[in-house]
Amino acid sequence: MCRLAAALIAVPWLVKNWIYVGNPLAPFLNRLFPNPYIHVNFEDFTRTWYRRYDVEDLRPWFWMVTVTGRLGGQLGPWFLLAPIGLAALKWREGRRILLAAAVFLIPYPQNIAARFLLPVLPFVALAMALVLIRWRLAMAGLVACAALLAWPSMTARYETGGNVRIKDIPWKAALRLIPQDEFLAQHSFPWITGQMLDTYVPAGKKVLSTTPVGEGYAKTDVMVTYQSAEGDQLQDTLTIPTQGGLLPTWNLRYTFPARLVGRLRMTQTASHPVDIWSIGELKFFSGDREVKALHLDSRPFPYDIGLAVDGNLATRWMAWEPIRPGMFVEAEFAPGTTLDRVELHSSHDQGKVVVQLDGIDARLEKVDEPAPGDLRLDATRELRRHGIDYLLIDDGNWVAADVRENPELWGMKFVTERGGNRLYVLY
Repeated sequence: MCRLAAALIAVPWLVKNWIYVGNPLAPFLNRLFPNPYIHVNFEDFTRTWYRRYDVEDLRPWFWMVTVTGRLGGQLGPWFLLAPIGLAALKWREGRRILLAAAVFLIPYPQNIAARFLLPVLPFVALAMALVLIRWRLAMAGLVACAALLAWPSMTARYETGGNVRIKDIPWKAALRLIPQDEFLAQHSFPWITGQMLDTYVPAGKKVLSTTPVGEGYAKTDVMVTYQSAEGDQLQDTLTIPTQGGLLPTWNLRYTFPARLVGRLRMTQTASHPVDIWSIGELKFFSGDREVKALHLDSRPFPYDIGLAVDGNLATRWMAWEPIRPGMFVEAEFAPGTTLDRVELHSSHDQGKVVVQLDGIDARLEKVDEPAPGDLRLDATRELRRHGIDYLLIDDGNWVAADVRENPELWGMKFVTERGGNRLYVLY
């Protein structure tokens, strides 16, 4: 019965993911279930980040999750005494309790934030109580101290800045003695941003945002850059015109005796934990004449391969995961097509990439070419192609300063600003 109850909760979510994303376990296992909505490197980054956050030294981990709240919350100093619970192993009940705690602890290393220890705490507390109950007065004193140390004004004395905790009890807001909008305007910056969009963005228009928005409070259609593969790609497109290392100035030129080609596969053969294969523009030649492919395919991430032949130097196809042997891009040509040269116009941020033409003994030249002209308008044109009408960009974004100083070069016009988030309309 318990399994049936759990299935009633979990299965609809898996089915929804399968229908809408093509991956029942989204946002994870995207290598096993390839789809156009979530990039593998986003999954890899997320997994790596949550295993460490930005903490360089995890040796004081126990102190951080119990006292300072350095890992997104604090369990309370009371749980510094948790090792006492190990003494419960001497009793059968204690062993069962600690076994349950160990089971619930299994997924914790995947995300070391304090809140993910909450399923473990009831069993740890029971084990501690099983030991301490033999000294009733001591236990009563410890419980009183735990309650005192958990009071919001007391917690503020020992927690670190920026910790997630209850700071006060807004009972007037809870009872609506303070209007909801007034309270949110004072405490929720995502709400403020959402209201700004509803005020300045006409109905039916779409916003690309580099920062979270209180979408539950806003009606505006918003795409946040890092929350989808499409948003990732558009952020990359915005970045290319401002970063010389991302421009397609590295031409991998393959020349060979003229030959009939029906299908041509370019295979990447190297491995590297960081380098990601990308192609700004892929060109095929017969003499001085450029030849267009009938169809392109790639593995991984075939969904954006058209960006490699769209003629827009502000876009590029990317594998969106670290290079490994067996990655490929494949082109199909009309019958009777003759080729003698292939050029992969790429960026310099992938120095470990090694590409070969399958079945062709080609001579490779790596040619550095001049940087193209200003690509800002080309980037904005790509945003418009995706139906984007407005850009909301936070001051911390690496493109923000350039957009702020040169909106006309981007084909944008400044609309308004709230707390470092600036809204532009694309024209």
